[in-house]
Amino acid sequence: MAPSTGAPSSVEFFDLSARAEGDDVIVGRSDTGDFVALPTLGWDIIEALRDGSSVHEVQDEMEDAGVEVDVEDFVADLAGLGFVRTIGGDLVPGAPAYRSPSLPWLHAHHVRFLVAPVALLLYAVAVVAGVVTLVVVPRTRPSFHDLLFTTSTSVVLLVTTLLFLVVVALHELSHLVSARASGVPARISMGTRLYSLVAQTDVSGLWAASRRDRLRTYLAGMVTDLVLASVLIVARALKLAPIPDALAAAAVVLILVGVAGQFQLFMRTDVYFVLAELARTRNLFEDATVLTLHTLARLLGHRGSDDPLARLDDRERRVVLRYAWVMVLGTAAALSTFAVLLLPAIVLLLGQGLQRLRAGLETGDVLLVTDGALTLLIEGGTQVLVLVLMLRSRRGWVRDLRQRMAAPGETEQT
Repeated sequence: MAPSTGAPSSVEFFDLSARAEGDDVIVGRSDTGDFVALPTLGWDIIEALRDGSSVHEVQDEMEDAGVEVDVEDFVADLAGLGFVRTIGGDLVPGAPAYRSPSLPWLHAHHVRFLVAPVALLLYAVAVVAGVVTLVVVPRTRPSFHDLLFTTSTSVVLLVTTLLFLVVVALHELSHLVSARASGVPARISMGTRLYSLVAQTDVSGLWAASRRDRLRTYLAGMVTDLVLASVLIVARALKLAPIPDALAAAAVVLILVGVAGQFQLFMRTDVYFVLAELARTRNLFEDATVLTLHTLARLLGHRGSDDPLARLDDRERRVVLRYAWVMVLGTAAALSTFAVLLLPAIVLLLGQGLQRLRAGLETGDVLLVTDGALTLLIEGGTQVLVLVLMLRSRRGWVRDLRQRMAAPGETEQT
């Protein structure tokens, strides 16, 4: 609980960023990614306090202007959001600590040239060249056979996993670089998306950036993917690929599969964030999730809380209602596909690895032992990591959802 301000307390804030949006001001901490929509009056109060006025002085100013607002309660609310460092010189307990970004030495002036108009034009030229090459040179067209470049299961798993890690690293680094070019900190971490292991870049600080910068950053990873695939396609056609042709072909398939996955709008993919931005929604996925749970509870006969979309205007409300259907149907289809196709394939792969390991140990065949052990290590280790990350991340997500369900009028952005 935040300490009482008491009059005439001074207030020290963490470094806050702000951006006007309609009748509101989006305010928050770029280092933690916590933002909230406030009326203009709220931002005026924050600025007055940051300029050195005490709570008592700001309260008097509000009353003189005929504005009815409890400044002390407002500051307490901001402290609860983690925006206030000290009140009356006392540290606010429980305030989120500063979160260091990934690659903190990388500054905007280091990478701004990568998002300059000339660079964007070069990216477009590269992608067009790749598409033309696919049309003109049939052998460069991707096929799932490109992933089966050897009969050894473990070698295919090992090589494709390494290629996947390189592609993912470049994808996420692109998000980070684009955000950093806008002066926004970003952090890269591992996480899960439904049943898949994914890398993710936290660019929540973009709430304080321009809409153009937000869209550019959301699309940065896919642009890098397409440019990389195009370069490999052209290099294969010219027989100048920097890696063996078979590996270049496999890399192109992995890249394009990853790009296709970004169009799974029922999850928080890159394209989802573009869609949410174009639809001008602030918490599309969270609002749709809360709405779905609220509707499910009502269908099961539980007495529901207030309308979870009450705080939204009619336009945003319609967008959330439509997206909720996309999210529910898409998630159901994805989980069904996993249960019917992918899970049996994973079990079969692990079973084959175990059989090869056992056969190799019985016959003394080192190659069979290695093949089986690598299969179990790579595929089994990946699934264990998915489970661990899923359990770890879901705790905070479930807690936040419960808070949203209990307080449907909350306007916090994250």
